[in-house]
Amino acid sequence: MHERLLPSNPWPWLLAVGFLALLIGIRFTRPEPPPVPERRATAYFGSAAFDLDIADTPALREQGLSGRPALPRDGGMIFLFDYPDRHVFWMKGMRFPIDIFWIRGETILAIQEQAEPPRSGAALETLPRFVPPDQADIVIETRAGVARELGVRPGQRVRILLP
Repeated sequence: MHERLLPSNPWPWLLAVGFLALLIGIRFTRPEPPPVPERRATAYFGSAAFDLDIADTPALREQGLSGRPALPRDGGMIFLFDYPDRHVFWMKGMRFPIDIFWIRGETILAIQEQAEPPRSGAALETLPRFVPPDQADIVIETRAGVARELGVRPGQRVRILLP
């Protein structure tokens, strides 16, 4: 007597195995999410404290605040650079306006108030670039309006506490 081990029609099984392989392949080929800063710093503009994500690697600096829906009132990002330079910023992937503070040591060199996000579908080459007048080694981004609300001006000091 001969027992049949395979079903008479193997196509449903082959399709199921193929579908499972496809799902596993999709799961492991998804693009990685953007890097998320794991460390935080605190910056004081006068007595106003801001809790800042730290961007101190090329990947974190490139991602910046792009893709986030908003910032908390006292939130933002601090970009730490290895050397002072005229670090240029743009609003690629931004969804909300920000204030940008260029800092050397703990002195504010320049402020770009109300930097607006690009319109949807704007070509990269058309995005405005924000360039400081002098070399900075730190840049802080906050929600738009912070500089005006707190009366922050170039030449003032900002106290920065790093982990």
